[in-house]
Amino acid sequence: ALGKIGEAVEMDFTSPDFKEKVAALEKNKEYIVYCAAGGRSAKAVNIMKDLGFEKAYNLTGGYTGWSKAQ
Repeated sequence: ALGKIGEAVEMDFTSPDFKEKVAALEKNKEYIVYCAAGGRSAKAVNIMKDLGFEKAYNLTGGYTGWSKAQ
């Protein structure tokens, strides 16, 4: 709701099918995951790592931190 970086793909971390949607992504690509402040995205990255994603990274500070740095 606060904003979106570029062409980011939006997924609802609280959705019951979040894991299924993430599992459908290509595991060999690089992903930078963010939310408003970084808490939910850190949890999402942990889920991704558990699913076999090796290049999944949390944007520290989330969208709020990123937008302040712009």
